[in-house]
Amino acid sequence: MNVFKRFLGEEDDYEDEDMETEEQIEHSSAQTATAVSSRPAVRTQEKTMPEFVLVKPVAREDLASIADNLIARKTIVLNLELVSKDTKRFVDFLSGVAYALQGQVKKIADGTFLIIPGGVVITGDIFDDFEEDGY
Repeated sequence: MNVFKRFLGEEDDYEDEDMETEEQIEHSSAQTATAVSSRPAVRTQEKTMPEFVLVKPVAREDLASIADNLIARKTIVLNLELVSKDTKRFVDFLSGVAYALQGQVKKIADGTFLIIPGGVVITGDIFDDFEEDGY
């Protein structure tokens, strides 16, 4: 088709039009590049470090904050030395919270428990010793 345009002598007019469209294309691609660069960067999923919370409750009122930490997917080391008569209630309540989060409760010493939310894996020989002793 360019040969036909040359023959008619109209090629110059079309070159101007082509140049305008090329300029428009360059301008629109520059706008697109600006729009893409102004978008927030997509973050890749970072591996988070597990968090541990050491607690030594005194009264039942402390259970809510312990449960909140567990709901926030923090592993709890629970020391019940100061709670003598409500030990079973503390363990039962926090076992229920852990169960709801697909977690578990492990006894690691007399009056000390490890409460693990779902998705956290803890291994070791100490757990086997307590399971054999009937805890």
